Order: sequence, then C-alpha cells, then structure tokens
Amino acid sequence: MNKRNRFLVFIVLSSLSLSTYAYDVAITVNGRLTNQSCDVNSDSLSQSIVFDDISSGSMSKIGNVTDSKKVTINLDCYLTVNQLSFMFSGQADNTDSTLLKVTGSGTDEVAKGLAVEVLKESIRQRYNLNVKTAYGSGITGSTYAFDFYVRYRTVSLPVTAGDASAVLFLDMYYE
Repeated sequence: MNKRNRFLVFIVLSSLSLSTYAYDVAITVNGRLTNQSCDVNSDSLSQSIVFDDISSGSMSKIGNVTDSKKVTINLDCYLTVNQLSFMFSGQADNTDSTLLKVTGSGTDEVAKGLAVEVLKESIRQRYNLNVKTAYGSGITGSTYAFDFYVRYRTVSLPVTAGDASAVLFLDMYYE
C-alpha cells in the first residue's frame, strides 16, 4: 500500500468514528407461563353493593353490625384448581386494620365510626383485610361461584351520619 492510500483510509475511518455513537440499552423481560385456571366472569368484575339507609342510633355501641349483604364472584374455569388463595384489599380502617375504611365517594360528608367487615360465605367469620388466605378446597367444575358477605361494623363513637362508601378489591391466586 502506498502512502496516499493510507491517508485516505485514515480519513475515512476517522470520519466514521466521529459520527458514530453507541448506546447500551438494558431490557428486562419478566413473565411466567402457567396453565390458565379460571377467569372472573365479566359480569362479576365490578359490583356495587347498596345498603338501605342505616340509622346512626342502631350503631350506638362499638361492635354493632348491620345485616350483611351477599356478594358473588362468578368464575369460568378451564382446568382443575387444586389450590386457590385470595386476598381482600383496600384502605384499612384506622381503628381496626382488619376492616375496610369508609372513605366516601367524594361528594358528601363521610360517615364516621363505621368500617366494612368482609365475612366468609357460610360461617360468617371475618376475613382480615390485606391478608392472603388459602381457600381450603379446589375447584373442579367449569363454573364456580365464590361467595362472601359484607356488612358495616361500629368501630368508634360517636357514629356520625354521612356517605358510608368504600372500595374493596379481591385478588385471586391459582396454583
């Protein structure tokens, strides 16, 4: 190679190195492939439970409760589910963190002294809020109704009138 060619090669390489940039981008892909077990039926994805008006006089002692309302979450299942766990979650009450705080819907004064209690389907024992719980039995059918109950409980005095709305979430875990 003669001197002239080396010079041209140097110029070409130099101009390429001056205009070339490199960036390292780290992309992490996470996931898990499982056999899909159940879907929540679209009719059950969002529900509103409406109580009749409650007199504050009927909630005059700590521990007083209202009648409960049944809630059903319908599942469409594709495989047998041997182990089901779930968790009711939401904003915990300041007085009793196992209960759901009454937060109101944003337009009216919020009721005070009440919280929402979530109960097991048949024995009406309390589910603690924000605690993952094993269901205790499997699901073998193609449809399944997951039932539970909600009611108000007096947690502090005085109970004051107002909007007693609250938002509850249900997370289901299949294994």
